[in-house]
This record gives sequence, structure tokens and C-alpha cells, in this order.
Amino acid sequence: MAVLHKLKRAWRNQTVENRGADVYHFNAINYNPELDQIVFSSPSLDEIFIIDHSTTTEEAAGHSGGRMGRGGDILYRWGNPKNYNHGDSTNQKLFGQHDVRWIEKGLPGGGNLTVFNNGIPMGPDSLDYSAVYELELPMDSEGNYIRGEEGVFGPEEPVWKYIAPDTLSFYGSFISGAQRMKNGNTFINEGPKGRFFEVTPEGEIVWEYLNPYRGNIHHSDGEPVSPMPMAYWQFRSNFIEEDHPGLQGRKLEPIDPQPEEFKLPPKPKKEGS
Repeated sequence: MAVLHKLKRAWRNQTVENRGADVYHFNAINYNPELDQIVFSSPSLDEIFIIDHSTTTEEAAGHSGGRMGRGGDILYRWGNPKNYNHGDSTNQKLFGQHDVRWIEKGLPGGGNLTVFNNGIPMGPDSLDYSAVYELELPMDSEGNYIRGEEGVFGPEEPVWKYIAPDTLSFYGSFISGAQRMKNGNTFINEGPKGRFFEVTPEGEIVWEYLNPYRGNIHHSDGEPVSPMPMAYWQFRSNFIEEDHPGLQGRKLEPIDPQPEEFKLPPKPKKEGS
């Protein structure tokens, strides 16, 4: 913990009795029923991990048992190989990522993973930017994830990615996510801006929507919560197709009346201005 504090990585959810309770802060989890495996994301480690869901609690505490025969061992990891003593900072792929999920079977890219890569650095004199990655996982005929000659889990590069042409216009420093759609496009939530948009495989934006609503948020004592610094942010979102079974027999129409649109108050004028 002393080392983590020195690195400024032990700051979340701290109390006097429990300092650094959320050191690795897992921010996403997704289940693949065909593989019976779980993928989860740790932005603090800049890595995603896959484990075997089929184990018993006892097997998960060891290194054998379960469908893959490896107990609770990590089956696959990607994003920052220096965490397991392979490579250095130049090999890092993920930076504070969110919303890792398997693309559902039957959709374009089914069985691959998508992940929102939040803060890719451009260097000391440039701003960070975000990207959405699609990863095709290297797997042998027995379902084992393959490590390369250097002992690093592949792939070397995503099979598909979305980055804004100017990089600057697409950046979510935290939260955010992405989802593959039936038509092969990808639905993206740029969380801090409350921006939702759909992109084609070629990176063309089909439509976008900016959240104009904030809601009426108060502290437990009734005092209003300050809208700053991010009034419109959205942690995660899911695109619901119009033929979804949950929408069958329902009349789809805009809410009437619409929620009141939230507008930031003007900055107070300085005396003498």
C-alpha cells in the first residue's frame, strides 16, 4: 500500500478504517454463455482479463478444475503486458478503458471483444484522445488463448477501431462505452459529454445525439447538487433495436411533455465589468 500511495494509485473509496479499498477498481464485467467465461476491466491496471466461470468456489481458489482445467487462474489478459513482466510502456495498448464486452453471437464480429479505450496519450505537447477497439482473440482448437513468442497475449492490433479523424473531437476521459449493432455499425457513448452516436465500419457517423437533460439531483439533506463539472454525463448506454422483444406491442413515441431542458447558468459578472 505504501508503494501504491507513492504512485497515487490508492485513492478510491478511502476511509479512516479502510484506506485504498478500491485499488484496482473493476469498472465492467460481461459473460459469454458459450464459453462460460467472464471478462472484466481494470482501468487502474489498464488491462482486461478473462476467467473461467465454470469453476466451483473451491476450484477457483486453486489452479485446476473447471471447463478449462485451470481453476481460478487468469485465462487471458490484454492491454498492458508490463503488469506481468513482459514488455514496457511502449507495449501498452489500453489507457483507463471501460465497458469491455463480447459481441453477441450472430452479430458482425460475433465472439470478438469491444472496449472503449479512454485516454490514449499523444505525448507531452498534445491532448489525449479516445478510441473504440474490436479485438479478435487468438485461440487454439481446444479453446486456449495463445501467447506469442515473447509471452505476450495478442492481438498486436485491433481488428477494427474507431478514432475521430481529428482525434480531438472524440475524447471521453472516463466512463463511456460501445456496442456492436445488427447492421454492423457500432453504437458509441462518449460519456462525459453525454454524446451518443453510430458509426459505420468505415468510421462514418450516421447520426448523433447530445443529452440535453440533467434531472433534479439533490443531496440527502435536500440541497441541490452542483451541475459542474459534467452536467450531462452518461456512464453507459445500450442500443435497443426496434424489433427487440421487450418493445413488441408497445407504442413508441416521445415523452410528452418532454423533461425540462437543463441549461448551465451564466457566469457571474465581475465587479466593474
